[in-house]
Amino acid sequence: MSKFQEMREAVAEQGRRWDEYRQLCYQDLVTIISGFGAYCQMSGQDFALAPMHEEYNPQIKYFVPGAAKYQNDGFWHFGLVFNFSAFQMALLELGLTRSKGKVPVKIRSRW
Repeated sequence: MSKFQEMREAVAEQGRRWDEYRQLCYQDLVTIISGFGAYCQMSGQDFALAPMHEEYNPQIKYFVPGAAKYQNDGFWHFGLVFNFSAFQMALLELGLTRSKGKVPVKIRSRW
């Protein structure tokens, strides 16, 4: 096998590992969001996902791949918008990663 083929295989393997990591993190995000919603007994109208890397548009229904963005700190960042009324909402920023079989989460509120 040539050195170039070794490099190509190494790059392909790293891509497969990244895809697997990303999918596992997305699954963890869904688990946290749905578990939190169930714990708080919220309906789908009571909260929404929001991207933290761009301006939030309440007319758009964001899903995990559109709301979550991997940042330099090694965490996937996304927002949860709580709709308390037509005029009151709160934004909770979450960051999630996987490390050594655990799922650390960072939380920051923005009112």
